Amino acid sequence: MNRSTLLTATALVLILSVGGRPVGAETVGMAFPIAGLPTVAGGAAPATARPEAAAPDAFAFEILEAEEAPRAPQAAQRPAERAGTPITTATAAPVAVPVAALGRIEPRARTAQPLWTSTGIADLTLGHDLEEGRGWSEGRAAFFAEGPLRNGWTLTMSADTGARPLDEVFDGLGGTAPRDALERLRADPGAVTFGDESVMLGTGGRDGRPYARIAREGSHLTFGQGRVSLAEGDLIRADRSIYGLSGRLSGRRGTVEGFVSSEESIPQTDEFAATGGASYRLSHRDVLPGTTQLSVERRDENGRLLERRRLVEGVDYRVNHTQGHVLLDRPLVETPTGALFVGEADDLVLRADYARPAQGIEDSVAGLRARHEIGAGLSLGATTFRDGSGDAADTVTGLDLHHDAGRGLSVTAEIARSEGRGRAVEVSQDGGRSFTTRAAGAARTQADAWRIEAEAELERLMGREGHATAWAERREAGFAGDGAPLDEAVERSGLEVETVIANGTRLGFGAERTRRGDTESDELRATLEQRIGAQTHLSFGIERQRESGPAGGGGRTDLAARLGRDLGDAAQAYLFAEGSVEASGTLEGYDRYGAGVSGQVTDRLSAEAELGFGSAGTGLEAGLTYAREDGEIYLRQRIAGDETAEITGHDLVLGARRALFDDWSIFTEQDVLIGTSERKRGQSYGLDWTPGESLAFDLAASIDETSDAARRRTLSFGAESHGDRAAGRLRLELHSDEIEDADDSRGVLLAASTRRVTADQGGTLRARVEYARDVHDDAPDGAYAEAGLSYALRPVADDALVAVLSYDMRVDLERGAVGAADADAPLQRSHVFSADVDFRISPDLTLGAKYGVRLGEVAYDRDLPVWDDSPAHIFVLRGDWSFAENWDLLIEYRSLWQPEQETRDQGVLIAPYYRVNDHVRIGAGYNFGRFSDDLTDYDHDDRGVFVNAVYSF
Repeated sequence: MNRSTLLTATALVLILSVGGRPVGAETVGMAFPIAGLPTVAGGAAPATARPEAAAPDAFAFEILEAEEAPRAPQAAQRPAERAGTPITTATAAPVAVPVAALGRIEPRARTAQPLWTSTGIADLTLGHDLEEGRGWSEGRAAFFAEGPLRNGWTLTMSADTGARPLDEVFDGLGGTAPRDALERLRADPGAVTFGDESVMLGTGGRDGRPYARIAREGSHLTFGQGRVSLAEGDLIRADRSIYGLSGRLSGRRGTVEGFVSSEESIPQTDEFAATGGASYRLSHRDVLPGTTQLSVERRDENGRLLERRRLVEGVDYRVNHTQGHVLLDRPLVETPTGALFVGEADDLVLRADYARPAQGIEDSVAGLRARHEIGAGLSLGATTFRDGSGDAADTVTGLDLHHDAGRGLSVTAEIARSEGRGRAVEVSQDGGRSFTTRAAGAARTQADAWRIEAEAELERLMGREGHATAWAERREAGFAGDGAPLDEAVERSGLEVETVIANGTRLGFGAERTRRGDTESDELRATLEQRIGAQTHLSFGIERQRESGPAGGGGRTDLAARLGRDLGDAAQAYLFAEGSVEASGTLEGYDRYGAGVSGQVTDRLSAEAELGFGSAGTGLEAGLTYAREDGEIYLRQRIAGDETAEITGHDLVLGARRALFDDWSIFTEQDVLIGTSERKRGQSYGLDWTPGESLAFDLAASIDETSDAARRRTLSFGAESHGDRAAGRLRLELHSDEIEDADDSRGVLLAASTRRVTADQGGTLRARVEYARDVHDDAPDGAYAEAGLSYALRPVADDALVAVLSYDMRVDLERGAVGAADADAPLQRSHVFSADVDFRISPDLTLGAKYGVRLGEVAYDRDLPVWDDSPAHIFVLRGDWSFAENWDLLIEYRSLWQPEQETRDQGVLIAPYYRVNDHVRIGAGYNFGRFSDDLTDYDHDDRGVFVNAVYSF
């Protein structure tokens, strides 16, 4: 780290430590306690905690309101429907209305008595061009329903697909076309609003795609977005976030649970070594929302899983899905475990499972698990998990047995078989600034694995304080139960016993054998700890190691001693020394000695520091955390050297999280890694400002640099406001990647929207902006933009006259740009102004008219575009007539004039409708025109006969 950067970072942390004032945050522990992670008294409550994220499979939900409701082919949309307001007459055009039009649901409805709440609409149109023999279809499903069933079951259903071709109706935000990246970023989550300013909220799927869940206590059947986790052991890893069918049936003696899903996406797994910080970069950007699942694992020096904790998004961490950036609620720190020998230290790993969009690549996954309580403390489980389809599928099947024999004795056994090539896993030692790949294996590889482990609490079993653990396992080469396959066979077995043999005297014993491929190693050790007075303790250890393999073999005997002094109830200082008394062959002797401090030094300060000297050189590993009611400051420092006193590695993490004043909170983290041949530096900043209950801002930035002239910079900004009559949201994402001798790239994504209702509730003003731009040094640039401004007049007292005035802009210069249209659609630069008016003359007759004008240019060749002017004018006259008790008739005439092409197209649509009952309408008609009333749609051709059915409730 250069001097200026270090001084800047230090100054910033000092400002954070003195510049704020306490805000009275409640003192809480960390959100994901696990051995090896610090639990600091006085830590601030997580600023990002949200009640709805408390359960891993719980999702916040707001029904999405489409920009434009689906309509019968070529029928101009009524202004009232475009405004998202109710239509009360029976003479409405054959178009679907937004969910908002179907009734009023108070925001407090879900907290009232457990009664049924439901509203929705389903619209399906099927058409056929008689001249060309081509069929087409369009549909929309928009509904919400929730209520109790018999015997304590509760049903929740929801969807808002928007108007789409039938084969795309369920894509939602999970779509993988370039255009869908902007939908995932869209600022307005689409809560349904009504003319009286009430809002409909509910639980369910949060991206508009169909969601259904029937649940009671620990059982449920769900179709929609969900997080699933089948196996509890170490051989099979089936933790996924899916969109599909999942369920669990819990009974008195066991459970059955499973899931099945198929989406256009690519599953991805990243593993990070704990850096001591809270900021981690995923290996890919543009992560599909709702698919990220993080967990923290603690493993011993030979890779055996000791503990796992699944983290909860929104409570334990936040994800910027566009930038691929993870921010933990607390720094992830590897703390000393008290091992006498340095080689026995545990490893702490952060694992991220997520999905990224991939057009045309299907990710199919299915799993099933059954667990039965046989009795007498014995339970049996069976798990099968399939990832992928066809010849590319990976399958893992296994059985597990757990026996709680009582008196503190338990036994767990697993056996599993995997078939397939597994999945590549990206591994990072520096928080995501660089990755190495554990690659997938050969196709159709079949491999087996088994493990058994027994644990005993000696106090309950023998009346003597202590514990004992024994284990054995074997995994064949190619086994891929948790992702990446093993490149060589692994066998492990061992025994650990620790017990108190006298007052103040603790004896420990351990033995372990590990075989990796053709290399075998054995360890045998014994430890003795003796209390000397109330605060001092002395520990001794002896360890014998042996290894053999193709490169030869060797042995070594090591001794270790540690003298510790308690500093209060939760901290200690210690001196240590360890070294070899005998070494031969490939195992070289060593010596190491030094001092350290560990634990909670004061009410606010915790320290983990160790300074060592010896044959490997001087090394320092230190960590300090200062916690107060309004935040914390943390420092992690690692320095490694060799026997020549030359520094071979230097890693520094300096971070702070503070609440400043009543409505500001700030986060910063600086980290530097300097090695003999590389240098990496990262900076992360975050700012949250909530000046009021209805206004919030957030800002985040990061800068990553490496010694190979690579630099990555990101900037994220968000704003949200909501009030009685107005609401608005904005999201801005920028990134810049500069890599020497590679393709530099820069990108911008922007989405913003706002809505305001007039004081008399008779009109609604809406505005929206969406923009995307990609710039590459070695490829053509791309850009895409949409914008719109509309005013809808829909008087609450008398809706005889309704009108919409609107402006829409679309700029599609796609050559790979995020957000662009389909590849076969023409490029365009269009500005469209329109006025749409409906007037109800009588209860049986409504007349309407529309005029629109387009100014802009169009290019039909996307590879070598030639731009031509494309002005156009559209005129529409329509009439809705209720001519019998259950019959309606829609007649619409429209004319499209394109002066540049000197063409005038005309069309007529005629469609009678029959009202089956108050909820169902069925109609059929013929469209004589070949153009759309949407002047930004250059590729619309729905001429011919059609059938339209609408069901509303």
